[in-house]
Amino acid sequence: MDVFLARQPIFNKLKEVVSYELLYRFSNKNYSGMIDGDFATSDVINNSILINNIETITSGKKAFINFTKNLLLNNTPLLFRKDLIAIEVLENITLDYDVVAAIIKLKESGYTVAMDDFTYYEEFELIKNHVDIIKIDLFNTSKNECINIIKNTRNGKIRFLAEKVETMEDFNWAVDHGFSYFQGYFFSKPEVITYKDISPHRLSVLQLLNEINEDNPTFDKITNIIEKDVALSYKLLRLLNSAAFTFVSEIKSIKHALALLGIDEIKNWVTIISLREIGEDKPQELTRVSITRARFAELISLKCELNYRSKECFLLGLMSMLDGFMNVQWNVLLEHLPISSDIKNAYVGDKGPLSDLYGLILAYEVGDWELVHHYCEGLSINLDEILQMYLQASIWSATLLIA
Repeated sequence: MDVFLARQPIFNKLKEVVSYELLYRFSNKNYSGMIDGDFATSDVINNSILINNIETITSGKKAFINFTKNLLLNNTPLLFRKDLIAIEVLENITLDYDVVAAIIKLKESGYTVAMDDFTYYEEFELIKNHVDIIKIDLFNTSKNECINIIKNTRNGKIRFLAEKVETMEDFNWAVDHGFSYFQGYFFSKPEVITYKDISPHRLSVLQLLNEINEDNPTFDKITNIIEKDVALSYKLLRLLNSAAFTFVSEIKSIKHALALLGIDEIKNWVTIISLREIGEDKPQELTRVSITRARFAELISLKCELNYRSKECFLLGLMSMLDGFMNVQWNVLLEHLPISSDIKNAYVGDKGPLSDLYGLILAYEVGDWELVHHYCEGLSINLDEILQMYLQASIWSATLLIA
């Protein structure tokens, strides 16, 4: 049985990630179709990667997990620690006597209960005082309906989560109308699209990222790029003189520090510093997703015919959210990026050698498992290996962000 698992961030009003929703599916080897949700019994979940790796997958944050009626009645949520999950009650579950009893039991046991894709109905009053979070789909629910749901269900304890928040306009509207949590890709989109050009400082950061991902990056070129940028030089020197590094002598110059670090360490640290510098006014999730995509793309490439282009695939993932970082539309941004036409084609949706790999990453992130299967077949990637690659990439990015 194949296991697919991905995560989507949930933000608070400060655009800080407070939780993740886990998207998971179990499927037959022949991929003739996804197994029905009720077939994913407690035994399947208990023996899966979901239980054993949940803290790794969510970086210790609470995981929102969908549970079918059968899983609720079988007490499957009790397999998880109550501080690690929020139980999502699916919108198609009828609130009959047994389901109501199960929800009340879980709440009294200390679990967080969330209603998924909520629309108001009278039976909800039976569990209203046992629900912590109501999730409302902004795409499929009108603004007036959203306002009425909040008005009819607010009790001083329930918090509201807006799903499919795809633009900053959506986010701002939701904040103004009583939502506390937000799920969607608004954080990755340009907030301002009127820039005609890229600032010299951010352009130097792009040049630095490009140089460290060359096949044979050189200290002289890296040093030259950094030394031309006062802000970047200061931040690098401050970091390299910190307790994170234990050099015998004090770091006196950029070149001196780079020579002591070695090229592999330089790549890791410069990647993080550069992305943080570009996105200092952006949610950290933007950096995390970029780094995860970079490693994920590299790992996928090593398992297919793109193995000789693994570094280019790393760069493909690394720079894939630069439009959101820099508040610049792709058509403007790509004019300034010294990257291959194959990477550019992938970003804008044109066909090319790297387009299927990029499509696979995007499909995996949003849990479009049928499309994941399609791209895996095209790239001759073993489905069994995709989850492990995703986990490796997630762990790698988390390690870099902590360092």
